[in-house]
Amino acid sequence: MVSRILIFVFAIAFVNASIELGTTTYSSSGAGSISSEVFTPTAAPVVKPTVASVSLTNKYAALVEKATNVLKLSADQRASADAITMSLSVARTEQNNALAAYLIATAFVDANLIPSVEKASTDSKIQAVQAKYAGFQGRGFVHFTGPFNYNRYSTQFKLNLASQPELLLKTDVAANILVNGALSGFLTGQKIEKFIPATGSVDLIAARTAINGNYLAAQVKNIAEQISA
Repeated sequence: MVSRILIFVFAIAFVNASIELGTTTYSSSGAGSISSEVFTPTAAPVVKPTVASVSLTNKYAALVEKATNVLKLSADQRASADAITMSLSVARTEQNNALAAYLIATAFVDANLIPSVEKASTDSKIQAVQAKYAGFQGRGFVHFTGPFNYNRYSTQFKLNLASQPELLLKTDVAANILVNGALSGFLTGQKIEKFIPATGSVDLIAARTAINGNYLAAQVKNIAEQISA
């Protein structure tokens, strides 16, 4: 009985610390979540991939074309899909269509394939949480929050995100963080290729743990399957 109480107390302390540091993800489900309302994205200007990037060959061009048709993407959304798959093309020489489709689906579900800024909530309790990381709200395709996360992502990706958070609204920067963060396991500690290898069976539900727990896992899976089918 005592051990159960201690475990419960530790869990509560961990959740509170995560919120204080801004380390909670933008999930609206699972322990420690606050609300999906917090993480409703708003549109932001899209910056096209750099000249250096577009000069390379995107081996997922056909997949982007299919995603454009299936999801009825706008020109800006297609530019995002191009940037994501270009980042994957550079990061991995071996082609992995299932992974490319999953990453496009992730950005589509989480940010409508537009690098975006987390919208302020109208809920007073959620506003209180957001006030703790004012200026460091979610941005890009992966909406991490708080100065703690902004600083560690700055170090990992060699970008001054803490003083220039608007960099996350650049399509190529947002794509690079999504792709390489998922591949390296830096986003959650889980490497996405564990669930979506280039060869062998895939688990498109468990793959969500490499991005954002189990939040909207089924929706991401369904869209990824539509793109890659």
